[in-house]
Amino acid sequence: MTSKIRVEEIVDLIDFLCICGFPEEFETMGRLIVDKLSYVSDFSMDNGKAKEWSGAILYLIAKESGLFKMSEVRKNDEMCISEEKMAKLIIRVKYDIMKYNADKIRKALPKNFKCYVKLKNNAAYEIMYNFKTNVKSAKDITNIDDICEYFYDFPLQVLEAIEDYINQQFRKVTIKNRKDLLEEARNKIPDDVFENLHGRFLDNNETMTYLRLKFDIGILNYVGYNFKDALQPFKEVLELDKTDMFGARHRILPCLIKLNRLEEAKQFVSEFKNDESTFMLYNKALYYHICNDEVNANLYIQKAFEKNNIVPKYILGIEDKSFEEENVTDFMGGVKSIYPEGSKEEALVYKNVIDLFWRDTQERRLWLLDEYFSYLERSNIEIEVKRDYIESNIVEYFEGYQKIKDKNLEEEKIQVKKYLEIIIKEIFEAYKEEYNHIDEYDFIKKIFDNNNENEIYVDEDLILNQNDAEITSFSQDIFNSSDDYED
Repeated sequence: MTSKIRVEEIVDLIDFLCICGFPEEFETMGRLIVDKLSYVSDFSMDNGKAKEWSGAILYLIAKESGLFKMSEVRKNDEMCISEEKMAKLIIRVKYDIMKYNADKIRKALPKNFKCYVKLKNNAAYEIMYNFKTNVKSAKDITNIDDICEYFYDFPLQVLEAIEDYINQQFRKVTIKNRKDLLEEARNKIPDDVFENLHGRFLDNNETMTYLRLKFDIGILNYVGYNFKDALQPFKEVLELDKTDMFGARHRILPCLIKLNRLEEAKQFVSEFKNDESTFMLYNKALYYHICNDEVNANLYIQKAFEKNNIVPKYILGIEDKSFEEENVTDFMGGVKSIYPEGSKEEALVYKNVIDLFWRDTQERRLWLLDEYFSYLERSNIEIEVKRDYIESNIVEYFEGYQKIKDKNLEEEKIQVKKYLEIIIKEIFEAYKEEYNHIDEYDFIKKIFDNNNENEIYVDEDLILNQNDAEITSFSQDIFNSSDDYED
C-alpha cells in the first residue's frame, strides 16, 4: 500500500502539471486513479520518484483517451505530441520508466476501470502549446522572473505570494549560513572578552564580526515578519554594543508592538525616554497611539514632524520614492551611508524599516493623515496633493485588501507554494546533476544574484575573511545613538 505522504506528493505533482497545461479532466481523473490505488494492499508507489508515478498516471490517461492518436496525422509537426515527447518534454522523466510504471498501475486498477477522459479535437495542440509556453528546461532557469513564468495566468496577489515564498526560502537558507558563521566567530572570541568588552563590541575586529552576524540574523527574521525570532538577536546586539551602531533599538520597539508585548514596550520606551531621534519619535508616537494614550501620541507625533516632516509623505503615499530605496538601504535594511537628520534619505530608510507597522490598519494611517495635515496647516506648509485624495486612496487600498480576503485567495496561494516547491526542487536537482559541488545555499544565491531588486545583502568579505571583515552598515542615528546610555 502506498504511504499517505507519497499519495499527497503524487497528487500535488498531478495538480501542478495540469495547471501548467493538461486539461482539467486530467486532474480529476488523475486524483481518482490515485485514490483507487491508495487502497490496493499489494501495490505501492513508495519506490522511485513521485514525479515518475504522477507522470505515469497522466500518460495512462492520455493513452486510453486517444491523445497520441490525435497527433499521428501530423507526425512532422513540432506541436504534435508523442509518448516519447510527453516523457521528455512535459513530465521530464525517462520514457521507459514512465511506461513501465503505467503498466504496473494499469494492472493494479480494476479491469473494468477506464482511465478515459473526453478530449477536444485540438487537445494535443493545446497541451503542446501550453507546455512550450509554460515549461522550460530547469537548467535554463536562472532568476525569479524565469520561475514566475510558470504562473503567468495567476492573479497579481498570487504572484506576490510566489515572490514572498522565494524570499522566505532564501532567508531560511541564509539564516542557517549566518548561524554557522556566528558559531565560528564565537569560537574565536575568548570568554573573558564578553565580560571585558560588554557594551563595547565594536572595539575589535573579531567582536565586531560577531556583532554584525548576530544583527544579520535579527534582520533576516525581521524582514520575513518573524518578529519573535528577530527580537532576541536585536536585544543581544544592543546589549553588546551600547553605541547601537546598527540601530537595533529602532527595530526592538516595533517587534514588541507586533508581538503585543506592550508591557515590555512600555519599559523599553521608558528606558529610552531621552532618545528623540527621528526613528524613536515616530515609533513612540505609534506605540502611544496603539495604547490609546492620545496625549502622548499627539505629543510625540508633533515632535516627529518637527524632526523630519518628509516621513509621512512616504508612509501615506503622498510621494512615491520606493524606486530610490535601494540607493539608501540594502535588502536587509542596512544603511549604505550616513545621512543628515531630517533628510529625505533618512525618511526613506524609516519607511523601508518601519512602514509595515503603519500600514497594519486603515485607522492607523488615517490618524497619521489627520495629524500630518493639521501640522502642515499650523506650519503654513503647502503641498500639491489634497487631503481628501490621500484619504480616498487609503480607504480604497483597504477596501481592495478586504475584497482579496473575501475572495479567499489564501487557499490558492497555498497551492501555488506547493507548486513552487516542486519547481525549486526540480531546478535544484538539475543543477546538482550538472554541478556536483553546488549546495542549496549556492543555488538559491545564484537565483537571487540575477535579481538586483530582490538580492539579499551578502557580505562576501565577511564570509571569506571574518577577521578583516568590513562592516558596511551604519546606525540610522549614529550621532545620537550613544546619548541615551550611561557608562
